[in-house]
Amino acid sequence: MTSSRLLLVEQEPARAERITNALSEANLEVFHILDVATAKDALGLRQFDIVLISDQDAKPAAMELQRVVQKLSAPALLLVYGCLLYTSPSPRDRQKS
Repeated sequence: MTSSRLLLVEQEPARAERITNALSEANLEVFHILDVATAKDALGLRQFDIVLISDQDAKPAAMELQRVVQKLSAPALLLVYGCLLYTSPSPRDRQKS
């Protein structure tokens, strides 16, 4: 069974290491890249099944990488990840003690 190749675009080293370790345990071959320019170069050199982009500056990065991915003979799945910051109080928080 061959593992899928994933290109991780993440600027924060500690976060990239945690993601890489978790995805490697799931039998994914992970290649970590720090920025969009290097990711574009990597996409030209190697075939990836998935491109995972950090939520930091995600929209411009995703749009730029989408143009590159669409030109590939076997396009990769392009995903943007991040954390959702929920600022409204939850029902539990609104209850009085």
